[in-house]
Amino acid sequence: MIAPFRYVTENSFDAYMWQTLARKAEFINQLYRGNLDMREIEDIGDAAIDATEAMALATGNPLLIDLAATRAEVDKLGKLATRHQAAQRDLARRVQAAEADIHQCRELLPQVKSAMARLEDTRGELFRMTIDGRVYTDRGQATVALQHWVRRRMRPYLQTDEALGTVGTLAGIPITVEQTPRFGSNPPGLRFIPAEVKPAAITTSTGKFLTSTGSQPVQGLERACRAIPDQVVQLDKRIKAAMQVREDAKALLGRRFPKTDQLENATRELAQLETALGREQIPAPDNEHQTAAWRPAVNHGPGAHARQ
Repeated sequence: MIAPFRYVTENSFDAYMWQTLARKAEFINQLYRGNLDMREIEDIGDAAIDATEAMALATGNPLLIDLAATRAEVDKLGKLATRHQAAQRDLARRVQAAEADIHQCRELLPQVKSAMARLEDTRGELFRMTIDGRVYTDRGQATVALQHWVRRRMRPYLQTDEALGTVGTLAGIPITVEQTPRFGSNPPGLRFIPAEVKPAAITTSTGKFLTSTGSQPVQGLERACRAIPDQVVQLDKRIKAAMQVREDAKALLGRRFPKTDQLENATRELAQLETALGREQIPAPDNEHQTAAWRPAVNHGPGAHARQ
């Protein structure tokens, strides 16, 4: 039987090295938990020590060692408290966004259901589309008329979306058209909206639509109209998903920082240690100027100590 043994030397640098390993283990465990209220992983910190910690280890004075360790603990817990507050703010934003999504979907549902009730079958010879007051029963002719209607109303330059109006009806519901401006690498476009149900809209580039031949544009509009019943299902799913996000976030919102007591105790202990040692003797470390860019040599034998 083989059993591993680990030896450490009291009052040596061994404690600092084991503490570093413990921080690494805690960091790794956080990755597996995946908590909703945890937006950042605790920093495992640098293995290098600052000047005050090095001095405390070198002197062997228990009070100095405690002071350096307590200062580091207060700093770490303070950062965690700040991250906890940021996570709480993020949860509040999640609740707000979920409630806005629920409200939007609930407002849209009656409109979608109304359009669904008016839908007419346009498959095969049942096709019938009204464009600018004229009825078309041929998809090719309807496409040409639709392109002509768009050309007469298009704006040459746009900064924002522009409504061109209602072109007519298809499948028993009105079809409205919007013109969209060029945005980055995206060319100017057109948006065809059945019954003003924007989730069911189809978008195409202006150039592609105006140069299309045959009946593809109109057939695309027919598919968009037939897909309106699916929007009811999708909106219901969105509402349920948003409600779940809202409830999960609310369950974590307002929670107290779990290490509040540790932070308060460490802060009190730090004040007591500073009082005992005298502030003028042990200046607070300046991390920007006093951080040591070295690692102390370590002797694991008897009487081991840290040295530069």
